[in-house]
Amino acid sequence: MNGGPEKIESLKPINWRISLNVILLLFILAHSVFRDIQLEKQYTGDLRNRIVGARLQKDGRLPYFYSWQEKDGMRYFDPINNNKSSETVSPITASPFFHQLLYPICDLDQRTLSKIWFVFQYILLAAMIWIACRMTNDGRTQWLMINTGILFTMTEAWKSIIVNGQIYLFYAFLTLCVISGILSSKKGWKVVAGLILATWILNRPIGIIVIVPILLLYKQQRVFFFSTIAGLMLYGLFVLSSPFEKTLWSDYIEGIRMQVKLHQAADPKALLTPRILPADRQLEGIDFNAVDKNMVEHPITVYSENGNFFVLYRVFAHKNISLAGLNILLLFITAVLVAFYYYRFARKKPEPLQMLIFAFTLYMIIEIFSPVYRHQYNAVQWFPLVLVSLLIPMTWRNPVFLILALGLLLNIFNFTWLPMRHTIGELAWLTALLYLSCTTSDEQRTGIMPSPAGFSKKPSP
Repeated sequence: MNGGPEKIESLKPINWRISLNVILLLFILAHSVFRDIQLEKQYTGDLRNRIVGARLQKDGRLPYFYSWQEKDGMRYFDPINNNKSSETVSPITASPFFHQLLYPICDLDQRTLSKIWFVFQYILLAAMIWIACRMTNDGRTQWLMINTGILFTMTEAWKSIIVNGQIYLFYAFLTLCVISGILSSKKGWKVVAGLILATWILNRPIGIIVIVPILLLYKQQRVFFFSTIAGLMLYGLFVLSSPFEKTLWSDYIEGIRMQVKLHQAADPKALLTPRILPADRQLEGIDFNAVDKNMVEHPITVYSENGNFFVLYRVFAHKNISLAGLNILLLFITAVLVAFYYYRFARKKPEPLQMLIFAFTLYMIIEIFSPVYRHQYNAVQWFPLVLVSLLIPMTWRNPVFLILALGLLLNIFNFTWLPMRHTIGELAWLTALLYLSCTTSDEQRTGIMPSPAGFSKKPSP
């Protein structure tokens, strides 16, 4: 051949580690999707609870003490609402604001809604992984986040949220959006983050606690704070301007108070009762005969724990802690942690990422001390915090990384010899996140990752 010796360009060798990892992740994802399709067919009961609440509220009726009557028809029928009168609280516990978010779709039949919600949860998961990956330029960290996200579909928390049609993954998504927006260098995203935090608080009022640690960065986050307060005030004015909205929120607060009594076994009138089904076992496209058949053909065990402090206290102390004692202990722990955090960073402001991890971990501590039983699906709220903690570079040998990994494994595997294993996994995450948020870069032997994609951060000294 003219022109000298032929140049043969060698092909880049295949990275077999990545290839095997991709194959494994695709296998896990396919398994999770197939399993979850069967779980969704087994009746997403908690979703029905939210839909009925939204329908009642949309139709101008009060949901929190609603007692179903046969004349109301199937529109408001909920198999777990066995109230005989308005004197007892209904099982509807979502906030009036969340019900309003469901107005556009709540008139669809239950079977269609269940399918939509199932797909929506996978969309939320994919969006959270994508948002987290956009927060860093480091390919290894992005790959680790993708692995963590797909492995998360194997946890009992994920399975529980699918089979119940619960809403806590939506709260987790809002958490990650707030963190991403605050870390953004663009003011527009800070405004959006503030409005999202207002939305999050209106869904989970106890989430107001996250503002306390963020006050440390008030000077740098004025736009965010103004946006949050403006969002809450505008909605507050809307509520105050409507007698129906005021009554809704008043009933909601009273309903939560009665739910606490119910879960603390302090109110003998409010007892949990089994679900009832329509005579023809049909409910808006759901055939409960088919549901029973699917459960026999696809027996999938969903293990759930009540990871509350008062449950752990009962297990170890062999007695109940009083509601007053539980609240006092929570206030003490919260005050100590906040005081320590302020003292720790009195002279040197914390990294924004550290501050946000601490703020939302503080919220999770309040969740753990809730007097209302926390079922397994509540644990999905750890997911965004575990994801963003990976932005703090560390080797796999780092004890903090190992504790985070241990928490994930304990939420996946059901070791019968280890009681409360998933709760222990949550406590492992709690320990790791508190350490990462309350220590300096030198103590972590690593710094917060400098200049993630799309974010401006000061390099650690």
